[in-house]
Amino acid sequence: MQKVSEIAIVLIFLPIVMAALPKSPFRAFLDLWESIPELNSLNYFFPVTECVSVLEAWVACIGIFYTIMLLARWIKMID
Repeated sequence: MQKVSEIAIVLIFLPIVMAALPKSPFRAFLDLWESIPELNSLNYFFPVTECVSVLEAWVACIGIFYTIMLLARWIKMID
């Protein structure tokens, strides 16, 4: 019963914490890249903007994975 209440606490506070965080910490950086005229030429050969977007999604997924693993270890669901 203790695990259920700990999970409920996490599920209650997780949306509050996520709402406090910015949507994307890289948005200002990516907006700066759009103003570089040479980037359009480089994007013709190598899609830099798409690579940065994929890298951002990958880092977010890895961060979520490690957060879940940390919470699972904290509430002793896994060893």
